Amino acid sequence: EVEDPLANIIFGSSFDPAMTGKIRVSVVATGISDVTGSSK
Repeated sequence: EVEDPLANIIFGSSFDPAMTGKIRVSVVATGISDVTGSSK
């Protein structure tokens, strides 16, 4: 679900055989303004 219809969503993935049975998640959030009254 996208809160802003003008939001730019960029994603990618890579495979690392050394991380057998594990995942790593990274989130980069920029341009966030006035997030008041929300618990998202």
